[in-house]
Amino acid sequence: MKRILIFGTSYINTADKQWLAEQWARVLKDKNPDCDLLIVDSASPMHIPSGVELFQFPDNIGHLMSTGRDGFGRAFCKGLDLAVERGYDAVAAIDADYLFMQPVRPIAEAIAGFASPPGPPYPWCELGISFASCAWLKDSKLTTRYDWQHMSRDVFPEHRFRELAEPDFKWLYNLRGYRNDDGRVDLAQLDWLTHGPITTYKAFLTLHGYSV
Repeated sequence: MKRILIFGTSYINTADKQWLAEQWARVLKDKNPDCDLLIVDSASPMHIPSGVELFQFPDNIGHLMSTGRDGFGRAFCKGLDLAVERGYDAVAAIDADYLFMQPVRPIAEAIAGFASPPGPPYPWCELGISFASCAWLKDSKLTTRYDWQHMSRDVFPEHRFRELAEPDFKWLYNLRGYRNDDGRVDLAQLDWLTHGPITTYKAFLTLHGYSV
């Protein structure tokens, strides 16, 4: 059986984000009892979910679009690098502000390179849900080539990672999700959800049999 690491990047600075991170851990543990779970955190001032391994940076360098420093890229690359360094066969990146309702193993075991679903309503790959072969990550030197220290705020990380992963990038069109900024999405059609209000997350959890 392949060893799989699931990691999520996080910065938890509100009660809503704290609650969502707890639900993230709850769902992933339930759906993936045979995978390891890790949070890569950027110095959150609030509680991190208990019972999950933690790698924590000593600072939060912010978001590329606002500070000009790629805090997400740093954390995302660290999670991928830790999976490779620890000898995992595959890695799934599911950020701590996402609810993902599918088991990871069947997807991760089928990926030979790097894969991610589309991220509607935006025209990019949804890096917050990504899968990769660790052998491919090592051979491709993806994180080194991404070079988060020198990312320009004019480049979206989503576009940059997809470009660097070619020709081994795979779109996971069968995973349906939404950045629920407008509240008009049909939750029954979704496998994952992010950027929604707490009421929407609770409805999504209830729909999948979780008490809230």
